[in-house]
Amino acid sequence: MDSAAILTKVVSIPLGLLFLKSSISKLRKPYQLYLAFESYNFFKEQKILRIVVSFFLSLEVILSLGLLYPVNLKIILSLGIFLQSIYLLIMIMNINKSFSNNCGCFPLNVPKEVSLKNLLTNLFILFIFILIFGLENRG
Repeated sequence: MDSAAILTKVVSIPLGLLFLKSSISKLRKPYQLYLAFESYNFFKEQKILRIVVSFFLSLEVILSLGLLYPVNLKIILSLGIFLQSIYLLIMIMNINKSFSNNCGCFPLNVPKEVSLKNLLTNLFILFIFILIFGLENRG
C-alpha cells in the first residue's frame, strides 16, 4: 500500500464520520432541514424544495457511508465534490445574512448566519475532497 492510499484512507474516515454525524442529526429532524433550506431561498416552489431536501439528505447519507466503507471511491468523492460545491454556492448567495432556522446539524453546511468562517470551512472540506479525488485518480 503506497502513501497516497494510506493518506486517502486516513482522511476518508474522519470525513465520513463528519458527514455521518451531520446526516444523523438531519435524519432526526428533516423538517428543520427543510425550513433551513426554505429560509435560504434556494427554491421558491415548496414541492420542488421537499424533493431537493430529501435528495440532498439521501446523498449525504450515501456519501458518509461511502467514505467509511469505500466500494467505488471515485464516485463517492465526485458526490462529495458535488455536495460541497452546492453547499458553498448556497452560502455564497446568502453571505452575511441571518436566518431564523438552522438544520441542527452543527452549523457546518446550513448555518444560521453565513460568515467567512463558514465559507472557509466548507471550502477546506471541498479542497480535501478534490485532493483525495486527485490521489485516487493518480493510482
